[in-house]
Amino acid sequence: MTDTTTTAPATAPRGPVPLPPAAARLLIATGAVGTIASTFLSWTWTPAFPGDLTVYGYPAGLQILALVAGALTLLFALTLWNTKGLRWLNPAGATSPVFLTALSAFAVCWFTGIAIAVDLNGLVNLDPGAYVAMAASALPVVGALALPHPAPAPDCAATSPSPSSPAPAPCPRSSSAASSPPAPPSPSSPSPTASASTTTRAKPSSASSSSSSSPPGA
Repeated sequence: MTDTTTTAPATAPRGPVPLPPAAARLLIATGAVGTIASTFLSWTWTPAFPGDLTVYGYPAGLQILALVAGALTLLFALTLWNTKGLRWLNPAGATSPVFLTALSAFAVCWFTGIAIAVDLNGLVNLDPGAYVAMAASALPVVGALALPHPAPAPDCAATSPSPSSPAPAPCPRSSSAASSPPAPPSPSSPSPTASASTTTRAKPSSASSSSSSSPPGA
């Protein structure tokens, strides 16, 4: 009697938001570009709000923070495509930097929009640039939440195979341990071959000494 076991196909890891990784990366890049573009628009019609966010084509005040956060989000998003020249920025391809930079741009844009509405008494005081900034900054956060986060490496020493399950693959050795040559024996400790030859040579001498010490009449 043979037991047949069927294994379910492995599914690609995803984040909390059910989006394919390709669509998530595109959403992050699109939102980052929209956030950068919104900083060159007017966010309010009156200079009464601190920073004078009424000028087109000239970011000022909190718009500069949104511009920097959007640019960083775009750079980290490009590292997810292994863009040449940006691999040093995110060599491991981690998704945490993308999420943090996207969250910072989202916080700046939404804080500014809410502050304008509260300080100037109404959403009517928001210009189209503020709506573009708030909507565009939310896209990278959604895309970053759809990206899979790398899981920690399994602990090979802690896992022990059960009798019914096949033995796990051995843990790979580190490159330093594999490339380092074995340490030479110290001069003070004799080698096993030398100690064995010394013991062999010592046996006849002990036998001759015992024969010479026996009495003649024995």
